[in-house]
Amino acid sequence: MMRITDLEPFKNVPFYLWVKDATGTYLWGSERMDRFAGGSVQGRTDADFGPAAESPETAATLEANDRHVLDSGEPLYTHEQIEGAGDVSVCKWPGELDGEPVTFGISFAVPGD
Repeated sequence: MMRITDLEPFKNVPFYLWVKDATGTYLWGSERMDRFAGGSVQGRTDADFGPAAESPETAATLEANDRHVLDSGEPLYTHEQIEGAGDVSVCKWPGELDGEPVTFGISFAVPGD
C-alpha cells in the first residue's frame, strides 16, 4: 500500500504534482505546487488559492474533473490556462493513498522561447 511518506522523493520534481482526497482537499504537493499556492497546499482546496480562488467557475471545473476521475476510475488528460503559469498540460488519475481513494495529478507548462 502506498503511503504519503512514499511521495517524499518526488517533492523536488520540476512539475506541479499533487494528491487530493475524495473531498478535493490536498493531501500533498510538490515544492513547485506549494510555491504556486503561496505556501503548503496540504489541507487546502483549489478554491483557496490561484485562479480558482478568484473564480467559482474555475473551482467548480477543477472539482468536477477530480470527481470524474474518481467516479470513472479513468485518467483525464486536459489543458488548462492558469494565470502565472500559462497553458499547462494536466493529467489526473485515480489511486489509493494510505488506503483511501485519491486523485493524483501532474501538470507542467512548456517554457516559451
